Amino acid sequence: MGPKQKAYYVHHDLLRQKSSYFRHILPRIYWPEEDPKAVEIMSEWMYRGSLDRQVLEWKDSRRMLPRVFQLAHWKRLPGLHNIMIDIWREDLDQAGEYPHPDTLGDIYRRGLSGTPVHAFILKKIVYCMMTDKKHWQAGSQEFEDLYTTCSEEDSFTKDLLREIMAYQNEPYPDPASGRGCHFHVHTDGSPCKT
Repeated sequence: MGPKQKAYYVHHDLLRQKSSYFRHILPRIYWPEEDPKAVEIMSEWMYRGSLDRQVLEWKDSRRMLPRVFQLAHWKRLPGLHNIMIDIWREDLDQAGEYPHPDTLGDIYRRGLSGTPVHAFILKKIVYCMMTDKKHWQAGSQEFEDLYTTCSEEDSFTKDLLREIMAYQNEPYPDPASGRGCHFHVHTDGSPCKT
């Protein structure tokens, strides 16, 4: 995996059980584009059926989260996506923080626009902007980070404006609060309807 070609050994039956993606591929898988840490997180989840926060190394989460979500999306691993989104929502809720706009920019660059993780991160940023205005004033670091992401990702700017208008029409609670399957992907691949 990755440019250094790090090898991971995972049982074929386990791979096939967790994702339809693996049911029709050859015994040896070569993914030069995948981040080895994301594959390590995937393997940990496959073997244990859960993840510890320590495995995710949240100090590096801004860079790692989009990579793990991309892996879960493209390799059809809804269970990995769901556990990651639950942990991330809980951590953001407990810390009272917002996802960094760079993370959302990376979500766009990795082809995850329109996915539940994209919806979550966009709603969370807009919620923070609308409810904590002192941090989002022109000249603040949050505003500068958001401005930079907007200037790099044209579709992000359009989505952000649409979400701001939606929030102004009908304000919603903090997307990181609460539990359940909101922002999950169901096993058939369709997003939740709630």
